[in-house]
Amino acid sequence: RQLGGVPHLRTKSGETMRIVFLHFNTMENTPVPALRDPRVREAIGLSIDRAAMARSLVGKGSRVLNVLCYPSQTGCVEDKAPKFPYDVPRARKLLADAGYPNGLEIDLYAYREREQSEAMVNYLRAIGIKANLRFMQYAAMRDAARGGKAGVLHQTWGSFSVNDVSASTPVYYKFGPDDISRDEAVRALLEKGDSSVDLNVRKAAYAEALAIIQQKWLAIPLYTLTSHYVAAKDLEFNTYADELPRFWEMSWK
Repeated sequence: RQLGGVPHLRTKSGETMRIVFLHFNTMENTPVPALRDPRVREAIGLSIDRAAMARSLVGKGSRVLNVLCYPSQTGCVEDKAPKFPYDVPRARKLLADAGYPNGLEIDLYAYREREQSEAMVNYLRAIGIKANLRFMQYAAMRDAARGGKAGVLHQTWGSFSVNDVSASTPVYYKFGPDDISRDEAVRALLEKGDSSVDLNVRKAAYAEALAIIQQKWLAIPLYTLTSHYVAAKDLEFNTYADELPRFWEMSWK
């Protein structure tokens, strides 16, 4: 915003393929046993105003996500996945029904966009969840997750700019080192999508896997991140989600 006021410069924001989500350890070794109850995970999801965060903290170009992949990726089908609103009263009721009428305490692990993590801490406080922010380098957070020490993680993933679901969702849900749910049904469907060359088969398998992830509240898709560009005011250029600059397309006014 400040650079946009410089007379000889122009700024431009562009959506990227990097998605933001909350990732839950739902296994038996979870450091937060309450997370094994899907009502607690749903309450966390309903407590966060994703649209407000995308608008106010990320900025122009960001959009809310309903499933755990980037919308343009082949196989990123959200038709079967349930949509969920921002609903504080229902979130409080879910916590009470799960046996936590007075709330609970968790650690929220994060490694980037600290202001977004802090906003989520405040949203969780409104439904009675005290979230202690554990902000650290990515490698430390990754090791904590893989070691079963992290229950809730503020994650992002950029898919290495590969425009296919095989580069995103399976990383966290196909029993790899970053899978902290280990859901057999999801893994089988992702494996089917990854191993087929039939586009219709792939889309159907991924759609079902993405739907199960949301139905079970194994993760909370939040929104996409953006990149911000600064250039001479007379330079004409477009931004792309893969963040690769197309210099051959650029021109002077």
